Amino acid sequence: MYPYRTNQMGELRAIVDDQDADLIEHLVADMVADSGRLHTVSAYYEGTYRPKGLNVSIPKKLMHLINSGLGWGKIIVDTLAERLVIYDVQGVDLEGVIPFEQLRNVAVRLHTEILRYGRAYLLVSAHPETGEPVLTVRTPLNTAALVDQSTGRVTHGVSIEQDYKGTEYASVYLPGKVVALEREKTGEHFHIVDTMDSAVMPLIAFSNVGDVSEISPSIQSLMDMASTSLVYAKLNEEFFSFPQRYVLGVDEDTFRDANTGEPISKWKARIDSLFILERSESGNNPEVGEFRTNLSDGYMRMVEYLSSQVAAEAGLPATYFGISTQQALSAEAIEKMENRLVRKALTRRDLWSIPWAYTIETIAKLAGVTSSEQISVMWGSPRNPSLGATADAVVKLVGAGVLPATSNAVLQLLNIDTELQGELRTEQQAASAMSNLDRVLGALNEGE
Repeated sequence: MYPYRTNQMGELRAIVDDQDADLIEHLVADMVADSGRLHTVSAYYEGTYRPKGLNVSIPKKLMHLINSGLGWGKIIVDTLAERLVIYDVQGVDLEGVIPFEQLRNVAVRLHTEILRYGRAYLLVSAHPETGEPVLTVRTPLNTAALVDQSTGRVTHGVSIEQDYKGTEYASVYLPGKVVALEREKTGEHFHIVDTMDSAVMPLIAFSNVGDVSEISPSIQSLMDMASTSLVYAKLNEEFFSFPQRYVLGVDEDTFRDANTGEPISKWKARIDSLFILERSESGNNPEVGEFRTNLSDGYMRMVEYLSSQVAAEAGLPATYFGISTQQALSAEAIEKMENRLVRKALTRRDLWSIPWAYTIETIAKLAGVTSSEQISVMWGSPRNPSLGATADAVVKLVGAGVLPATSNAVLQLLNIDTELQGELRTEQQAASAMSNLDRVLGALNEGE
């Protein structure tokens, strides 16, 4: 988290009323207060977390081994984000305004951040030189906003960034106005750098269901236990790589080098494959034994059990966490296992369609593009059927008259990319024109 020294916005009060200034300062204070929790969630996503546990059986000198994190958080977030792909925009023509591939790439990162932190923001601005729309993903680590619950639009927002010199740059988003502020590393208050009028709110808020991360506290707890079990398994492996032996009824001189008289190393004593031991001076027969080795199977079974619990809570098939099955699963079984994942993706898709429509509307207004139709985004199917099964379903829908054979919906259901869709539509139009021409020529020939 950026080390904000104070949430006082300084000169901002000179150009806005106290109510707006107080609101912005409260947003900054809330952002700072929530940073610790967000950094913890991010650590579980990146696999860099330190598991919480009693650690009663781990020596302090080995505590650094506890850093062995699992990648389950990333699996949970990325798997769901991969099912949320935007394929098209309707209601406005953005050709020449912003490349659709750029829009799709921004959407992938945005959806990942929403699922990781529970909320994220998209800033729509103009390039300072070309004036082209620029989309920037903001996380709750550096951005906070007040959202009108009735419309889902941002009314007030603030974003703070820091450069390598320690200078902080703040952007305050108010109704009809954007204020840029700056604070030096040694400064106490922000100073106004620029003020710009804005006809639209450039900051759009996206939130997950319940405004919470997919890596919930309960999942974090299960990951802690699994990571600790893996550490115990590793320690068990290190301690019992060689059997722990004991020897009774021998003299200490037995473990001295016959040539030098010096004690032999512990390593040599451990790896010697053959012990030749004589009776002690008291006449006792030597007895060689071996301590019982503890296997790691119990720890690994615990990890497997915990991964199944994480899979159940995250709504993912257990196979995603490395739990293999004895036999290959059928397509129907796989579809049944992924049913909850598909429902989760559909829920997020419906939840984010409105802020995405606001985003497209903001881009269009910034570029001076108007539309009389309702703006919306087209989503790809969150299901993962085979191409053959999808094609068979589409053929049946076309044959039953549910879908026209030349409709865009057919191409979208087949997950054909936008560029290829355009080429196919051009070829269909050309073929249709040739067919019409053949009919006209045929009619003329019959008339003769």
